[in-house]
Amino acid sequence: MPSFASMNIEEMRRACEATRREAQAIRLRAQASARRASEAREALAEVIEGTRQTRVALQVTYVSDSSALPADQRSALPSAVSRVLAAAGMDDSDLDGLIGDLIAAYKEACALGDEAAQALLGKALWRIGHHIARQVGPKAAGVVLS
Repeated sequence: MPSFASMNIEEMRRACEATRREAQAIRLRAQASARRASEAREALAEVIEGTRQTRVALQVTYVSDSSALPADQRSALPSAVSRVLAAAGMDDSDLDGLIGDLIAAYKEACALGDEAAQALLGKALWRIGHHIARQVGPKAAGVVLS
């Protein structure tokens, strides 16, 4: 692009208009990115709150159901996860989708650098995995015991 000193008025107008259009396109892309980031933050906040409520419900249910029982009888209790899912209008078949959503939310938190959400979602996933492992047992899960 020639310098402004060597341009005539019409060339200057075209260069200014092209720069203005480019700046407007950049501004529109930035606004769209900000909207998407805001929507992602809102969705993540909803997932975090839902996970927190589920976590509290699981803790209350587990403690109230199993704390007084001997360890060998605790596994015979109905699944606390199943009861929480039922309270949310879901059943055990929805668990895979729920876990997939939690994993996606965890990855999104990692991408956004939200350490608090990462910790909460990671802990929720760990608790669900721990619960499933206790329900299934090592042999059914395919874990080799020596």
